[in-house]
This record gives sequence, structure tokens and C-alpha cells, in this order.
Amino acid sequence: MSTPPKPDRPAAAAAKASNLDPAARDRALQLSLWEAGLWGLMVGCGETYFLATAVALGASPLQLALVVTLPLFLGAAGPLAAIRLLGWLPVRRPAVVTIAVLQAINLLVMAWAEVAAVSTPWSLIGSASLHQVCAMGAGTLWSSWYGDLVPENIRGRYFARRNRGSQLALFAGLALSGGWLQWSAGAGGGPLDHSAAGLGFGAIFAVAALARLASAALLSRSPEPRFGGLASLGQSARFLGTERGRNATRVLVVGGVVQLTTYIASPFFVPFMLEELSFSYLQYMAATAAVVAAKLWSLPAWGHQIDAHGAGTVFRTAVLMVSLVPLPWLFIHGLGGVLLAQAFSGLSWACYEVAFFTLLVESTYRRTRPYVFATQNLFNGTAQLLGSLIGAFLLGQLGLSFRAVFGVSTAARVLVSTVQRRWIPRPTERPPEARSHRLILRAIGFRPHAGLALRPASLDESDGDGGAGDEHRPAAM
Repeated sequence: MSTPPKPDRPAAAAAKASNLDPAARDRALQLSLWEAGLWGLMVGCGETYFLATAVALGASPLQLALVVTLPLFLGAAGPLAAIRLLGWLPVRRPAVVTIAVLQAINLLVMAWAEVAAVSTPWSLIGSASLHQVCAMGAGTLWSSWYGDLVPENIRGRYFARRNRGSQLALFAGLALSGGWLQWSAGAGGGPLDHSAAGLGFGAIFAVAALARLASAALLSRSPEPRFGGLASLGQSARFLGTERGRNATRVLVVGGVVQLTTYIASPFFVPFMLEELSFSYLQYMAATAAVVAAKLWSLPAWGHQIDAHGAGTVFRTAVLMVSLVPLPWLFIHGLGGVLLAQAFSGLSWACYEVAFFTLLVESTYRRTRPYVFATQNLFNGTAQLLGSLIGAFLLGQLGLSFRAVFGVSTAARVLVSTVQRRWIPRPTERPPEARSHRLILRAIGFRPHAGLALRPASLDESDGDGGAGDEHRPAAM
């Protein structure tokens, strides 16, 4: 027997939609479908190749670590600044458009630096950091905007459709960029010859910039409903003193420790493929596509497991799976093994992210979640930076091999998976919006170890009613 909907939910949905006429809302929804494709093209041609660029530039272990994790650490300031902005700015569209244009300009500067042969690992780190601060700040504002705009009764189906377009564009950008880099580097002898590949990197970053500029143009033409506001910072601070708030804190701590042990190895899988395994750009592209495809394909299945067994149980399994991700890399010697290892990584991180966010939603309330998720970004960014510095120290100062660092990361992850079981809360109350089939995830960017990074789709984490087959499909921004 199905449970009838709460009587206040249709009223709330109607209130959200009432401040935009249907024609304006429909125009915004249609423009957003095209914008999602442009966003996917930017990611496929841009940030998926940042780390490969660093390898071609001859980056040191420390620089390889920082090109991945310093942007994530600094990027954590983006959501905090966005929430601060939402506290006094009644509109979100101008800020999102401005940030998107700044991202495009940054990518154009990166393209120019590659073509002019003035790019260095340190300049790449700076550009990647600016890119990530913009991405995370714009994503928070966009989530608030479209969380208010998309009608609740179509939210799941709409974001699923939007995501399919962004996925296709991302894979197209990934494949075309890999092919172009392979061709442009061919005359110089391979991926490690940056003098031959510089023009290739410049071209794909320019395409990414143009895609983001076009995305900004569509965003500027999209109507925006009125903003309903957030809970105050004081209310959110008081929430942390409640039982549910303490549960949320434990989830955040466990998540941070998982990220720390993960990033001991995460920045070094790409240089391992390009340097030690001597992969071509086409092989690197295939390996990257494998982790993205496996993650997106498995999300609905993990969601059903959470509905059947609970987020806490699935999260414990996910942490164990994630702890085993580096293990195959201790023995891999060719493309076939890498594709299998990448597929397993995608499956593991899909399980981890949907379970983690469902568990965090169970432990929070709607109006306090923006602050909790901003805190989560800060926890993760700090842990990722520290983990990568440990890995860089092991490689650069102690002279360990890539495989030895992967082994250290595996051991640390297994230890965390053993200890975390006593920390994961078992909520006595499970709010309706925490049911995983209502948790709509959006892609916020690319991570070398896990493909597309996912976050809940709307700032207040309100639930949606997707149709069959639409569950857990990430939307893009």
C-alpha cells in the first residue's frame, strides 16, 4: 500500500512555481537542457585533462599533488562565499553568470599559456584553483536557483533528462580531446613531450572556454524565481548540538578521514599511467571513460540497495570497497587491467557517494543543510590536501615508487574501513526526503580517482519524484 503524500507538499511546490509564469519557467527549463550539454563539453575538454597537462609539463610529485588538491581545498571557499552572498543578495542569476564568464576567461588564459609555451606547473595549479573556486561557488548558487525553479512533481525526470545530455557531451569532449592530443603529440613521440602536445592542450582548453561562454549566455537568458532564504548561521550552529547534529558531525569526520587516505594515492594514478605504463592519450582517455561510465551506470542499483538495507549498512560496504580500489594497481601492467580497475573504482565511488549523501541527509534538516554541506566541502578539501602532501612526501622525499604509495593508501583505507563501523550513526527517524530514491544528485566536476564528483541537486536538498529509471541520475552545472 502506498503512503499518501503530505498535504503541505503540493502547496509548497505551487508556492515555489507561482512567482514565475509557466512560459518563463518552461523557457528556463529548456535552456537549461542545452546549457547542461555545454557544461559537459567544458568538463570533457577541460578539467579532465588538467592532471595530464601537469604530467606533460614535467611536474614534481608535490606539484602533481597540488594540481589536484589545492584547487579542492581553496574551492571549499566557493560554497561558503555563495551562502554568504545568498544571505543578502535577493537574486542568483547575475552571480552565476559572472562566475561562469570568469571560468571561461580563465580557461582562455590557460589555452594561451599552452600555445605560447609559457605554461608551468605552478601557473597550472593557480589556474586550476581559480577554476575550482568558481565551479563550486557557481554550483551552490545554481542549486538554489534551479531547486526553486524546477517543479517538484517533475524534478527527478527533468534532472535525469538533463543529465543524459551532459553525459553525452562530456564523453564526446573526452573522446575528441583524447584523439586530438594523440594526433598533436604524435610528432613528438608521446604524452611526455609537452613541446609537441602544447598546441593540443591549448586547443582543448579553448574549446572548453567557448563552451563555458556559451553556457553563460544561456544562463543569462534563463528566468529566476524569487529566493526563499536560508536558516540563519546561529540556527545551524545550534543544530550541531542536537542528537541529529552530532550524527551529522560523525558522518563528516568519517568522510574527511576517507578522503585523506584516498588522496595519498589519488593524484598519482594519472602520472602512473602516462609515465610508468607509457599510455598514449587515447589509452588515458579510455581509462578515464571507464571510471565515469561505471559510476553513472551503477548509481541506480546502489540507490535501490540503500532503500532495501539502509544508508548506514550500504555506506559501511562502500568504505570497504573504496579501501580496495588501489589494490589492483599494485599488479597492473596493461590497458586491460587498468580498464577493469577503473570500472571497479567507478562502482565503488558511486556506492560511496550516494550512501554518504543519503546518510548526511538523514542526519540533517532542510534549512540547515546548506551550511552542513559547505562544512563538508571544507572538511574534504582540507583532508584531500593533507593526504596528497603525504603521498608527495612518500614519492619525492622517501623515494617510494607509485605502486608502494598505492600500497600505503590501501593499508590506510582498510584501517579506516575497520574503525568507521562504530562511528556511523543509526538514525531512529528517517525523514521522507532522505529516502534514496528521492535524492537527486548533480555532477560538480571531475575527480581523477572517481570520475564525476556528485552532490545533491538543490540547495535545500528537497526531494523530487522521479519516474522509474530516473533515480540517482546526476544533474550538471
